[in-house]
Amino acid sequence: MRGIVFAAALLVASCSPGSSETSPNASPSAAPSSNASARPCFVTSPNGLTPPGEARSKLNFGNGRVWTVLWPNGLVLVPPDDIGQDGSLVMKFPWWRGPGVHGHLHIRGHELILGVPVRADASGYGTTGFNASGIVFPVEGCDRIRGEADGAVLSFVTMVRPCAALAELSPSQRRDYAICG
Repeated sequence: MRGIVFAAALLVASCSPGSSETSPNASPSAAPSSNASARPCFVTSPNGLTPPGEARSKLNFGNGRVWTVLWPNGLVLVPPDDIGQDGSLVMKFPWWRGPGVHGHLHIRGHELILGVPVRADASGYGTTGFNASGIVFPVEGCDRIRGEADGAVLSFVTMVRPCAALAELSPSQRRDYAICG
């Protein structure tokens, strides 16, 4: 019985809908499976909305007030140099605050099954416009990330894996990950 309850909890956690703040278009990840990611991860699909003054990209994701760039297929692959001795995976994400949004960017998030919180640094970029960030994912898995500034909120779900997972992708998907070179 305990196994059934655990399986049901995993299903509910992995199937949770996207954030109501952004109504993201969620789809199952094309991410390769491993012990850490064998469950489905309903990643947020980019919506192509572009911050003012920036180049259009099919990987852009925003809501008219806050934007970021998502990874292809919702899969972040982290190179060995960006994996800590404790196994944490670090990746940078660009963010933009839109016109009328003033305030420091605050990033929060957690792995959806284990509930382990991410750490993030978005300091040093002022209170308007562009803001780079570094997000530390304590474990590989399926994470919900939320950026907020001045009441403007953007959230998304992404799968995070080390570059070793590149070998599990199709040749056409591998082309999207020069970072794993």
